[in-house]
Amino acid sequence: MVTSRRYSTARVEQAKPGIVLPIRTPRPGPGPRPDDRPGEPGPAGQPPARARSVGRELPLARLLDNLKSALSGTGRTCLITGEAGIGKTRLIQELLDRAQAHDCLVLSGKAQDYDHGIAYASLRDLLASVPADDFDEASRVIFTDLLQALDAAVLGRRAGPDQGAGLQPAYLLATKFFSSLCLHRPVIIALDDAHLSDDETLTALSLAARHLAQLPLFLVVSTRLDKWVPGSRFAATIGRLIDSGLGAVVDLGPLDPEDTTALIAADLPGRPDERLTAYVYSQSRGNPLFTRQALRSLQELSAIRAEHGVWYLVGNPATGSLSRRAALLHRVFQQDRPGRELARVMSAFRRVHLDHLGALEAVTDMNREAIEEAFDALTRASIITRVSMGWYEFAHPLIAEVLYNDLGPLERRRLHKLIAESFSDRPLAAGVDVLEWTTHVAEAATPGDPVAIAAVLNAAQLTRNTAPLSAATWYARALDLLPPEAPERGGLLSRQAIALWKGSRPEAAVEVGRRALAAQDSGDLRTRTLATVINATYAMGRYNDALTLVSGQLHSVADPAPFLAQQALMLAHMGRAGDAVRQLDQAQARAGAGPAGEQVVTYSFVGHVSNCLGDFARASVAMDRLMEIGQGKEPGLARGAQLSALESASYLLAVTGCLPQARATMAKATGLLPETGWQDVGGQYIYAKAKIEVMTGAWADALETIRSGAISLEFAGLRNNLAWLRLLEVEILTDQAQLDEAARILETPLLPPECALYSVLHQVRAARIATALGQHGEAGRMLLEQLRVAQDGGMAEAHRRCLEALVDLGLATGDHDAAARYGAQLRDLGTRTGIPATITAADMADIALGDVAAGERLVAEYEAEGRLFFAAQAHYYLAAFVPEPDEHLSRAVELFTSMGAQLWTPRAASQAKLLGLAVSGGRRRPRSKTGGPKTLSQTEIQLVQLLRQGLTNRQISAVMHYSAKTIEVYVSRLYQKVGYHSRLELVLAAERGEISVLPPEDLALPTTPPS
Repeated sequence: MVTSRRYSTARVEQAKPGIVLPIRTPRPGPGPRPDDRPGEPGPAGQPPARARSVGRELPLARLLDNLKSALSGTGRTCLITGEAGIGKTRLIQELLDRAQAHDCLVLSGKAQDYDHGIAYASLRDLLASVPADDFDEASRVIFTDLLQALDAAVLGRRAGPDQGAGLQPAYLLATKFFSSLCLHRPVIIALDDAHLSDDETLTALSLAARHLAQLPLFLVVSTRLDKWVPGSRFAATIGRLIDSGLGAVVDLGPLDPEDTTALIAADLPGRPDERLTAYVYSQSRGNPLFTRQALRSLQELSAIRAEHGVWYLVGNPATGSLSRRAALLHRVFQQDRPGRELARVMSAFRRVHLDHLGALEAVTDMNREAIEEAFDALTRASIITRVSMGWYEFAHPLIAEVLYNDLGPLERRRLHKLIAESFSDRPLAAGVDVLEWTTHVAEAATPGDPVAIAAVLNAAQLTRNTAPLSAATWYARALDLLPPEAPERGGLLSRQAIALWKGSRPEAAVEVGRRALAAQDSGDLRTRTLATVINATYAMGRYNDALTLVSGQLHSVADPAPFLAQQALMLAHMGRAGDAVRQLDQAQARAGAGPAGEQVVTYSFVGHVSNCLGDFARASVAMDRLMEIGQGKEPGLARGAQLSALESASYLLAVTGCLPQARATMAKATGLLPETGWQDVGGQYIYAKAKIEVMTGAWADALETIRSGAISLEFAGLRNNLAWLRLLEVEILTDQAQLDEAARILETPLLPPECALYSVLHQVRAARIATALGQHGEAGRMLLEQLRVAQDGGMAEAHRRCLEALVDLGLATGDHDAAARYGAQLRDLGTRTGIPATITAADMADIALGDVAAGERLVAEYEAEGRLFFAAQAHYYLAAFVPEPDEHLSRAVELFTSMGAQLWTPRAASQAKLLGLAVSGGRRRPRSKTGGPKTLSQTEIQLVQLLRQGLTNRQISAVMHYSAKTIEVYVSRLYQKVGYHSRLELVLAAERGEISVLPPEDLALPTTPPS
């Protein structure tokens, strides 16, 4: 198996002496498989090439039931398990044959033995199983980005600035691609022998299955039951998907004697007698593959005969005289010496192209003519079979496995060494890249082989940024080659742990990282490893474990500032404000001494802690320093560190309520993405983006952002990061009156009770739902209890949320005295902390209680800044106190309706009805200095029309034939041109006629981008 699949955008590079470069060449794709082995998946759309399997009616019925659900729009996942040869492949093919009647788009593939070290190898095979012409136009746009991301991952380099794929990892692009396909046709993804697949493919498929549960997507994978073990890549991906209840398991057991008889009868021109059936059953134990192989061996040994349509066993062969291994390899043993030798050699290749015969010649002692004759003989005997033009593999992987295991250790090593050496002599069209070459070098190596270790480490270095899980696999392989006492082991364990953390495998990162810490005394790499282990432990919500670890390791690091700051954050979240402040003081005192990259970490934590405890002055210092580092002027600062600084600054500005600065900083961070690739390991970018969208009223975009980010965070086990993102989602859903959905998310707390901040905020969200449902007594009791916890723990952020909810509760119950009392406490908290979000909450309480002067001033400020939800609330509250409320109510209804705030829209509409006012239209707010509507280009007009239709940037990119990143840039330019800050404002302005647009039928296709 090689990584160079049919779909690729990379160019062939000229090889340098002594270096094996990645080579791109077409790989097996769809098409007829004339030598199809029993059960081998064929391409979609081809008629069944085999008889229906025997004894699998119930498993097939279960699969078809799941297919029916998928066809109705409910995504399904099925895992087929069983021992080797039990019929998993054949069952998948029967499912795909049946699916032909439903116009499904089928992507099918089979993982290969060497896939696990090569990023997205199996995904490439899946994509290559369908011609790109079968994809709709919108999907082909995403497909192009996906291919660029896959090439970048395998080749170890990020996509260039002109390639949008560099903005997101391939696994997210794969989800978007499958989603786009599902909008047009039901999609079936079938991956056989998935336990052999690479981590990245398994992650991509699992994420797609989770994220697209409401679309007609059917994911079917098979695995050998003995390969589904704790700690394996399969258990961490598909296994976790199944364990969480999002998939069904179809377990294939042995056939019973009756079904075995039917299987034998299907392969013979007559029926078997009981003695023949009993013998074959005793040999095969109900395994279909061994049943057929045992029967074929008996035929070739002339051990069965037929009389009057009945087949009998000849003689009295002893039970067990024909072992499973012997039955499987009988046809190989029947070949002449060249045929047997070639089959043994090919077991190390696993898959061979006709152009590789020269390599076979180099590995064996046979000449070209002898190899060709032996190759043809193996094909005629159905030992090897053609899988696509020029490519051949064993008729069943078990044959290759048994042949390979039959080789002695020294013989295996010799073969892999010869195969690796043969690569350097192949022409560029041979299609083997450096990663598969490295696999053979590693298999040929003896422990401690410096050349092999260097090759494996080169493969890890190649993929550590673009495919970190593959890199972790290569680091593990290097560790296998190193002697137990080798001093390099500690460093390699550190790099493996860091790669696992980058690949969002926190549990594995902690386990490997702890071993790395024990193997090293000091040094920068050990410090990075310590940070990785603490971050991974903290991200999984294990606060006490993380706190214990950082406390016990502070003495071992040269610069303790980042660790002190992180310790302060954990203490603050646990409600231990006094301890947090002491650690924070120490961290800030040391923060400026470290390099800029470490300062990013320190000041990020300082800002988080300061916001939690309510110290905006200290938070401002942290944000200012982060934005300064984000300018990229620090000597030796990596682009990734610059992006991290901007992401952290954006997050802090957003959560503290500084919208204009947050938006500007986010724009700078987004501008770096083409150079750095998608980062956002801790979810800060996603949270900041969603928070900005919430404040600007783009709630549909915010929910899309949250759910996309939540899928990957949830699957990766990053519970801490996921918890805050989910609370933001609950906040939106509550204001949209989607109370059942909001309550469902809160049903299972994501963080343990020791995280007091989360517990309070979780309960406040639940109390808001209770208030919306009219359960005012319950809501009041919950809020007062949480207010006490927040005050005792010194958690100013939680304190503010409690007071906000208590003000809303007072207003809802008509207890304006209580609302005023809690509003005054909000004002005091805002004055004391200086947090803009708290000051805004206090301002809103004042407006709600009748401060008209402040309300008129602030509503204009909110509108100008694009803080449309605050503006809508202010308009609604002002309407109760001004002499002419119609303008305020109209605007409130307009804004609430546009953002889907169904908790608020009926209130405003009801108030208008009581006053006898019509609120169908909003007031006009021309922004042009000339006072007239803005004139747009044809392309800009089309962009506005598509925005008015509610399309996302991804959907618009498909319509306008630009990348999603380009559309994002164009929309930003359009905002600047017309003077608005969000798509909601832009759409409302178009509805009011403040910008001039043409009807959709008058639009021409775009020819130039908007300027």
